[in-house]
Amino acid sequence: MITEGGRSRRHEGERGHEQPIAPHVRELHERLVQGAGLTPVPRPPSSDELAEARGARRELYVLAAVCAGPVVEDFIAATPASEVPGVEDQPVAAPSAWFNDVLLQTFETFFIGHPNQWRDGSRTSSIEPLLTRIDEIGPRSSAVLDAPGFHYAERLLLSGMRSMAPVAPAVLAAIIDLAAQAGLSSTPENLAGIAQRSARVATGLAAVGLDASRELQRQLIDPATLEFRTANRVRLDTTPRRERLELDIEHAAQPAAARRWPLPPAYGYAIGCPALVRVAGPSPLERLWAWTVDAARQTGYLATRAR
Repeated sequence: MITEGGRSRRHEGERGHEQPIAPHVRELHERLVQGAGLTPVPRPPSSDELAEARGARRELYVLAAVCAGPVVEDFIAATPASEVPGVEDQPVAAPSAWFNDVLLQTFETFFIGHPNQWRDGSRTSSIEPLLTRIDEIGPRSSAVLDAPGFHYAERLLLSGMRSMAPVAPAVLAAIIDLAAQAGLSSTPENLAGIAQRSARVATGLAAVGLDASRELQRQLIDPATLEFRTANRVRLDTTPRRERLELDIEHAAQPAAARRWPLPPAYGYAIGCPALVRVAGPSPLERLWAWTVDAARQTGYLATRAR
């Protein structure tokens, strides 16, 4: 289970376990709100190379967590769900794969169209110094690759948003199928309501760290259909007015991927997803999921997949 602070209970009590990043995220956010400057994230003094790498990555995650909120807010403001291309614009043989592609393209379009959205000087940007710092330490502490002509920090944030694309159709398709089996209403409005209450599954799957996310997706999601494999233990809680999808992510996230890493498993799991830290209200990833569900309804994906 990934907690708000981002650590997995699987490694609770492990020697050298990293502390949750949420307190430092909130502290840094408050400093920015008050107009204070950027201060280094505290790191324990050590000459050990691995400890230094872990400290740099921890700082990277704190910075990314603070940046995620404004970036997701700007994305939602610039990309109304009603303006995402709909299924009626083209024939769709595999709606879930289509929705995955639409989400990827929508995320890419926003970042390509706003390459200097937060640091070109045209408006006051509280996160500009954070993005610059991410550019400085990121390539040494993250698995996300840089791209020529594109800031590393924005590439990191785009990578985080892209993690929602394959998860969304899998979660939504499972809700549609299980709701039909349970005799529940299949209207887009009812399905969207169930999906909103299923945010924990969606954000949990999107938030698994590093290479473990790709391994988990291979275990759970069929790459051809972008829907859950039939053997998965996904179920629908049908309690009236509380219907929601349930999946034991901790059980599904076997540590096999982590064991293949040349670093201790806690390096990949202890910090978790920066976009899950709540600073004020829902976390950035929760807000992105709410937008995604709205896009699924307005594009016609829910209605098309439910037929």
